Amino acid sequence: MPSRLLVDLSGRFFTFVVEIEVESLGEWEARMAQLFAAPETADWFARMTTFVESGHREFYTIAG
Repeated sequence: MPSRLLVDLSGRFFTFVVEIEVESLGEWEARMAQLFAAPETADWFARMTTFVESGHREFYTIAG
């Protein structure tokens, strides 16, 4: 699953974007379920949320 971490350092706060390329939303849902079922993800997520003020998801399609 190709992915990249994008960082915007231009604003008041740091913005991190994780870009993941999948064939379908179904594949994304299956991979996220698998990821969050892993015990090490729960530990990482608990530590990470301390530093997160807000978040949201956006789904794009590649056009061209």
